[in-house]
Amino acid sequence: MEIEPLDSKQFWNPEEKGYDILWDSMDMMPAVQLKHGVSRRIYPLTKQFIAGRDKMYFINEQIELKGQWDNTPGFGSMLNLKLKNITDKSISIARLIFPAENGLDYFLKSFNPSNIAFLRNGYQSWSTTRSYRLKDKPLRPWLSLVSLTSSNMANLPSNTPGNLSSEMYSVITNFQTDESFLVGQSTNFNQFIYIKMYLKRRETRKSYLEIVYDFGRKVLLPGETINLDAILFAKGETVNLQRKYFDFIKRKNKINIPEGNFRGWCSWYYYFNKITPEIIIKNVKQIKEKQLDFNLIQIDDGYQKHVGDWLDLMPKFSGRMTELAGKIKESGYIPGIWLAPFIADKSSNLVKDYPEFILRTEYGKPITAGYNPVWPGKFYYSLDITNIKVEEYIKDVIK
Repeated sequence: MEIEPLDSKQFWNPEEKGYDILWDSMDMMPAVQLKHGVSRRIYPLTKQFIAGRDKMYFINEQIELKGQWDNTPGFGSMLNLKLKNITDKSISIARLIFPAENGLDYFLKSFNPSNIAFLRNGYQSWSTTRSYRLKDKPLRPWLSLVSLTSSNMANLPSNTPGNLSSEMYSVITNFQTDESFLVGQSTNFNQFIYIKMYLKRRETRKSYLEIVYDFGRKVLLPGETINLDAILFAKGETVNLQRKYFDFIKRKNKINIPEGNFRGWCSWYYYFNKITPEIIIKNVKQIKEKQLDFNLIQIDDGYQKHVGDWLDLMPKFSGRMTELAGKIKESGYIPGIWLAPFIADKSSNLVKDYPEFILRTEYGKPITAGYNPVWPGKFYYSLDITNIKVEEYIKDVIK
């Protein structure tokens, strides 16, 4: 195919729409990271000419990437991407790295870089979630165990000022004017998506975003095409912009938000895993006597011998779960129980008896998913939820 540059384009006419974002032809090319055995290699994709300013097309010898813009959100631009294996063999794809510098660069061109803040959205409830300034260093914990427990090991902080990353979405804000630029993953959340920003101090170098799709070890069959989760780009006043983004996700997923949430007591936050049936009963009585506005009582970690062996209970709880649930119900509350169904303690019987349940590296080594000093094995492994036997086990435990 003949390679020609795409014309500069303005996605929405600012005279007609209040949510225009300018997108010029990109100087930077996307790339795919493919797996070959235990190694990974990066293959750049070359831009091809396509008539029409709302489309983009990239290709190399293995992968074809097509993109199309639309204004579905109603408050910004949305990029829809399709990835295709154009070979006659299966391909193991690890990542798609998609730079998108010009929309951000246009937004930032009149701002003082020192007035810019980048919101890092965390990977899970223990992850760091905060805003960073250009001068700030996004610190990575010096103790790797902390990262293992709290962070996405595939998207760790860079330790470099101006080199910033986030999970799923981010908001880049000029905190002097409260103008913001939002980049966010759209539904159905079928991939892990990282938002990376490279904020440059010098005017001669463009600040740009990088959208990273992390597929892990996904295998694409010959000729197979996958639709990637769309990426939303929008600008506006900070709080309203975020509200519009979350409202869009809510509508898109048809999420019905309940009028009220569960309110209750959980044993973990005072007793941690040092619990007994008597402790649970004592607290239920106190909650009842004090007429606390609760509707749920949750028995948390400590009733099981090992994480993963959910039906193998500690001696004090053995044979008493029905009794405990009954006492909680009689007191007017819903009985709840804590599970971590996708992991297993290193010293659990599940790991010993069913080694095929454990997610492993290409070398067959179990993948450590985290660390908890109060559990017998300290470290815990991730279960391979693509294994149908693991799915059946989890269903049996919950039943």
